[in-house]
Amino acid sequence: MDETYFLYSEKDQKNIKGRKPRKRGGAAKKRAITKGHLDKAIGHKLSKENVLCTYAWHAFKTYADEKGMEIYQFKAAEKVCTKGLYHI
Repeated sequence: MDETYFLYSEKDQKNIKGRKPRKRGGAAKKRAITKGHLDKAIGHKLSKENVLCTYAWHAFKTYADEKGMEIYQFKAAEKVCTKGLYHI
């Protein structure tokens, strides 16, 4: 598992409420992955028999613990992200 950041786009939408228009691009201000996002995105595809291999982001660890899944986490700075047959 890994994270990809996308800015939410409302291109060509009329009557946008709740924020001022963004002009020409921008960058994500924070990490958007939470346990809820993980469960919504992939929860229906995972079970306790799966092993989660990911970078050491807290939401992944919490999610795996709550679901009773085994997890292998690697630091992003490590040059080799393997542990036995598990690899990112």
